[in-house]
Amino acid sequence: MFLLADAATVREGLLNILGLGINIVRRPEFPAPLGLPLAMLLELSPGGEEEHEIALSIRAEHDPPIAEISMTTIKVGPGEVPSLPSYVPVVLPTQMIMLPRPGRYRAAVEIDGEVVAAVVFDASLLASDPEKDQGHATAEPLVSSE
Repeated sequence: MFLLADAATVREGLLNILGLGINIVRRPEFPAPLGLPLAMLLELSPGGEEEHEIALSIRAEHDPPIAEISMTTIKVGPGEVPSLPSYVPVVLPTQMIMLPRPGRYRAAVEIDGEVVAAVVFDASLLASDPEKDQGHATAEPLVSSE
């Protein structure tokens, strides 16, 4: 799972989320901060202790990345039941990443150099008619795996 949210935190190994699944970001002007964190719940294979490098990139369609975040290596040991996968909650602090202009953006997360999830979202100017800014639905899929 990898999506934009209104707010997200990790506490005692639990991912706490408000307003998950945002795919339209409206701002009164551009450039503008994204203003939202990216929340993800990583599922790692069962087994022994492993180290993993997490990286995130955000880009407008057909442009170089506007942001790249590389997290320090996370170390995951076997869970309470070693034959079950481990779930690792992660909140990426993307609120202050500046979106240069309206358009379609793609955020992709890599684990150990392999893209494991991506989310597509649109950034647009805030409409002068508040009724036009209701809802977050689009025809695009919220999450895609590559």
